[in-house]
Amino acid sequence: MQRRRGVGLDAHGRCTHYASLLDVALNLCGTCDAYFSCHRCHEQLCDHPFGRLEVEHPAAVACGVCGHTMSLEIYRKKACPQCGQAFNPACAGHEHLYWQVDADPR
Repeated sequence: MQRRRGVGLDAHGRCTHYASLLDVALNLCGTCDAYFSCHRCHEQLCDHPFGRLEVEHPAAVACGVCGHTMSLEIYRKKACPQCGQAFNPACAGHEHLYWQVDADPR
């Protein structure tokens, strides 16, 4: 997997802002071409807005457990298709920060 970035990252990509057992999805910034654990980490570490990706981007999200990359559509199924790790369903409220979608999550 490409570079992982965040504040206080653990081995599975959890950061100081979001650290539950389900907070293991990393989002690809289209500007940095790096995976960030969350939008707050990106704000702390970078001097530009998060580069939101098109919904169809095939590697928009990475599983912090196994490194598998996936599109938003696959990520929305709430678990990694490769290792089965569950993702935090509450993250749907942040989709508009990472992808070119309406502010209302599906």
